[in-house]
Amino acid sequence: MIRTTTAACATLLAVAPAAAQNASPQLLSLSCAGCHGPGGHSPGPIPSIYGRSPAAIAETMRAFRSDQRPATVMNRIAKGYSDAEIDALAREIAANWR
Repeated sequence: MIRTTTAACATLLAVAPAAAQNASPQLLSLSCAGCHGPGGHSPGPIPSIYGRSPAAIAETMRAFRSDQRPATVMNRIAKGYSDAEIDALAREIAANWR
């Protein structure tokens, strides 16, 4: 299970930053579901993001992006997103993931 999740995250690592440049928040959130589970309900050791506020999601993404929060993959993924994209993605996840 962990190897599958790691492989999925590694694949998304290559796709997420490129897609972030011109994608809608709904499309961006699809890459999050690959590791965090459908609707943000993680099926394994990766934290669920369901139920988090937009501010908490955005703050966490920015902490990953600036390497203030340790990570194996998220810090590299977050570097591909602008502040505006992080805010839009955080609002999308908080409002529509159920």
